[in-house]
Amino acid sequence: MARSVVLETTPRCARCRCTPRWCICEGLQTVATPLQVDVLIHKREYWRPTSTGRLINRVVTGSRGHVFWQERPPPRESVVMPERELWILHPRGDEVPAATDPAKVQLLLLDGSWSEAGSMVRRSRRGAAR
Repeated sequence: MARSVVLETTPRCARCRCTPRWCICEGLQTVATPLQVDVLIHKREYWRPTSTGRLINRVVTGSRGHVFWQERPPPRESVVMPERELWILHPRGDEVPAATDPAKVQLLLLDGSWSEAGSMVRRSRRGAAR
């Protein structure tokens, strides 16, 4: 097996895209939560084996993934659920309100490098994903 994890000739798991020695697919267990969990995945992050967003989509029941392209981000109506309050999770974001019903919350996670996440949160705050 090649030592590089970026070479296309390296064998990979079809589900997680990791090399067989790093694949944890057999140990994954799904988690149900009253929160609606969505992940905005930067276009460059989507194909990386280390994409946390894709892992979340495989583990959290009912979660959705949306690929973020700077030049054409996903439309607001394809991301935001009108019956839920949208929270965008980012280290520089606001604190979580105290008495909140998780069944009424949509959590939007940002998957990308720090600079990519910063760009996504700026665009997302101006109109969810748009």
